Amino acid sequence: MEFHPLCLLLSYREEVVNELSELMTVHGWYPQEHITVYKGQILDGRHRYLAAQKADVKPQFMNFEGDTTEAVAFVFGVNAMSRHFSNADKKDFFFKAREEGFWPKREVGATRATDEEDTESSLSNQEIAGVLGVNIGTITNWEKERTAPTPIRADTNGEIEWYTPVKYIDMARNVMDGIDLDPASCAFAQKNIKASTFYGKEDDGLDQAWAGRVWLNPPYAKGIIEAFAEKIQHEYLFGAVTQAIVLTHNFTDTAWFHGLAAHANAICFTRGRIKFYNEDGEGNSPTSGHVFFYFGMNTDRFIEEFEEIGSILMPR
Repeated sequence: MEFHPLCLLLSYREEVVNELSELMTVHGWYPQEHITVYKGQILDGRHRYLAAQKADVKPQFMNFEGDTTEAVAFVFGVNAMSRHFSNADKKDFFFKAREEGFWPKREVGATRATDEEDTESSLSNQEIAGVLGVNIGTITNWEKERTAPTPIRADTNGEIEWYTPVKYIDMARNVMDGIDLDPASCAFAQKNIKASTFYGKEDDGLDQAWAGRVWLNPPYAKGIIEAFAEKIQHEYLFGAVTQAIVLTHNFTDTAWFHGLAAHANAICFTRGRIKFYNEDGEGNSPTSGHVFFYFGMNTDRFIEEFEEIGSILMPR
């Protein structure tokens, strides 16, 4: 059965599927549990459905009665409770729902559209604030942030590309014994990175195949960094990517950060901020610190290379 696009707004957690699968293997499907289906697709219960398949257990289904706008509120409500959403998680959900067309902006005074088509129903910002449990001022600020111009990299101002100093590239190369792929890059950056394959903006690295040893400094723009974080986790968990080092800012309150942290084999929180540079050689220090996530089996080598620049954590 396919997953409804609303279901896919929430991050996938492999560890949850594994835990549920182990429980179902022993106890079977819990009678009080069900998977919610909307218009023939799974609306809620992705982890339970995948766990049931893994455990070879037959799940129970229940149809959702309501329109798309009500389905958005339902998906948010059940997941906000089970995942203990912070304000940052609520903002991520708001951004994704808006960008995917489930909450198209409705001006004050306009009437709500019918739900004859999946993407036509909408809510006012006041109504969205009620669904998310925040005030209208918060939604207004989030909307300004969502539509404002965002930097390409490194929390900097403007639309300039900023590049990672060669020191850190060399450290990553030493850990992985080379770099096969840089999926978010350009020709100028490759003067230092020297990946066997790289994808630029025109290639849309998210739609390309990833494999081997990956260096990833993703675009930090909202709605994009989440997609890169989810793809690197997926490709590593399913074996296409054998090693990876991912450089991001240390936004520890976001869902994408915790997704990376949950699957990384080691993490380095930098002491101080990395000073990135542009094509003219001018430097720029962002407003936050940074984190290197390591995926792979060479954790000892990662520690040897990176402990001099920050604090190393080994996730459970």
